[in-house]
This record gives sequence, C-alpha cells and structure tokens, in this order.
Amino acid sequence: MIEALKESYAVEQLCKTFGVHRSSYKYWAQRSKAIKPKRLNEMAWVTSIFRESNGSAGARTIAGVATDRGIRLSRYRAGRLMKQCHLVSCQ
Repeated sequence: MIEALKESYAVEQLCKTFGVHRSSYKYWAQRSKAIKPKRLNEMAWVTSIFRESNGSAGARTIAGVATDRGIRLSRYRAGRLMKQCHLVSCQ
C-alpha cells in the first residue's frame, strides 16, 4: 500500500499512518525480490508431486513423498509452497 501511495505522500507520513516503522519499510523495499534457487527447486518438486497425484495430494502427502525421495520438507513448508504455486488439493 505504501508503495502505491508514496508518489503522492511522504513515506514517513505513510509509515506513521499504517503503523509501520520507517526502517522496516526501507529494509523491505531494498530486499532482493528474486526467488532463491533452493526455493524454486522445492516449488518444482511440490508441483511435480501434486501433478503425479492428479491434484489429490495435500501438504502432508506431498511432504511425505518428498521426504521419501530425499528432499527434506515439512508439511507446513509444503503447504506454504502449495499456496505460493496456487495448488489446492481436490478429493
């Protein structure tokens, strides 16, 4: 929201309005937006396992299959990766 409004208002004023520390905003704005290779690899594995199951595997199943194949992945991380890839299991 601050990114969209910073052309019209001062960043300091916007941060006060939204209750965000200015230093936190500046740190967030300067962070690298590139996806790390490890995360990209995990996303590929999750998508592959999901497609193998014809869309029926959930986060627990995907985490189990990935762990069996040698990729350490918790069910919570698998769930976040599924969400980022817009994958929803259908039974």
